[in-house]
Amino acid sequence: GEKSDKMQACEILNDVRDDYSHPLHYQLIKDPDAQVQANAIKACGKSSDKATMDELMEALPKHGKNVMIALQNAGENAIDVIEKILTTGKFPEWHTRLYVLIGRIGGEKVQALLLRRLNDTPQHLPAIIRSLYRTHYQANEETQRQMETLARLYIIYGVELMHMQKMVGEKKEYNILESSINLEIQD
Repeated sequence: GEKSDKMQACEILNDVRDDYSHPLHYQLIKDPDAQVQANAIKACGKSSDKATMDELMEALPKHGKNVMIALQNAGENAIDVIEKILTTGKFPEWHTRLYVLIGRIGGEKVQALLLRRLNDTPQHLPAIIRSLYRTHYQANEETQRQMETLARLYIIYGVELMHMQKMVGEKKEYNILESSINLEIQD
């Protein structure tokens, strides 16, 4: 229909986003008009259905900030679609922010997801651990051993980097290596 009708539908959906989900809401998210898409994304909430949440995730690269806000508004309802993105490796540039977001959402379902993802790529490990901490997670013995092993590996890695940096600092003929070590330390 008309753009004004779609915008009004988005307003109505926004007003009831935590109480009601229209089965065709997802169509507004993939509307050709960017303004309609943005308003439809903002209208996602705790009651959004699976089709709407799936379409919301597909809009992540184009409407990043609004999608992240909508996912947070959806709360635990968003966990399954976020897990799907993290597990399939889709939109890798968003993974760290998604881990931080689910830490804000919290709850046992989030903790279970974060524990499953502990063996994710190392670059996401700090975000996963921070999110677990944010959810007030209490580790059991097995998980605590796993985290202690990871901590030991990070300490060894850090010591190796510091040792290499010291050796390179003494000999000025390794400019490229020294630059790459400094970049690694900054991360």
